[in-house]
Amino acid sequence: MSQTPRSEVFARLGGDPGLCRTCQHSELLASPRSVFLRCELAASDPRFPRYPPLPVVVCGGFSPGDSVERESPDA
Repeated sequence: MSQTPRSEVFARLGGDPGLCRTCQHSELLASPRSVFLRCELAASDPRFPRYPPLPVVVCGGFSPGDSVERESPDA
């Protein structure tokens, strides 16, 4: 199975994800039919939505780093 370049996956979001693009807590989930950004902070802190509305322009949990890319189980 070939890996789709991150830039192509981000393009499939249909818009700029804002801070989530470079946040270490952001997980990029991709399947052949859809793409989502999930906030890993939501697992331990209810202040953060699991799938935040994009673009995220202000976030108390933002931490610069690279977001994680994973294929969705239905891929």
